[in-house]
Amino acid sequence: MKQQKAIGFYFNIIAAILAVAALVAYAVMAQDGQSAPASVYVVSLVALVLQVVTLVGASTKGEGQVLDLLNIVTAVLYAVALVLLAQGRMAVVVNVFANHVGTVGTPLIAALGLFAAAILVKMISGFMAMTKNRPETL
Repeated sequence: MKQQKAIGFYFNIIAAILAVAALVAYAVMAQDGQSAPASVYVVSLVALVLQVVTLVGASTKGEGQVLDLLNIVTAVLYAVALVLLAQGRMAVVVNVFANHVGTVGTPLIAALGLFAAAILVKMISGFMAMTKNRPETL
């Protein structure tokens, strides 16, 4: 049975779009020949798969404790990806902010900002209903 979507559902879609944009910025940045941990891709893709599962589950089955847990796990995985990205590129981060923002720095700042935005939107969506006919639970 299809569920009527609420604002939290759309915030989840926005978070997924931001995460995909962050991955694209990371992929552009990773072509500079410096260290680019593949773990960022793995963690981000796992988070995106869980995000899609959450959206599909909310669309078909409605909300519940499992989807609430998936929302939390997805936000944590986005945060882990952000930390891994910053940790793997710490020398570039320092250089960007110490000297100038060049062609290497722009995708890095974009990837960091987009992951941070995805985390923020995902956390906000956790406080919103994803469907309009959610049963009240304690």
